[in-house]
Amino acid sequence: MKDPAFLFYSKDFYEGTRLMLPEERACYVDLLIYQHQNEIIPLDLKRVLLYCSGVDLATLEATLEAKFVKTDKGYYNDRLKDEVLK
Repeated sequence: MKDPAFLFYSKDFYEGTRLMLPEERACYVDLLIYQHQNEIIPLDLKRVLLYCSGVDLATLEATLEAKFVKTDKGYYNDRLKDEVLK
């Protein structure tokens, strides 16, 4: 059974997101939650926008580019993937 939670390192998050705009940071958290629940973020960005409340496509793309790895199946955050496996 999958753990319903993942460790959140506040100092690492704070330091790793200080140069992000507030809407990018909020989108980042939404995407981390989506990945934790579904393992991978889909490539269909119009659909992913439904999970990042109130942001535009440019903000979503900037957030994905800054914090996620793109594969042929979708996007994932490497750090979160490692934490979930632990």
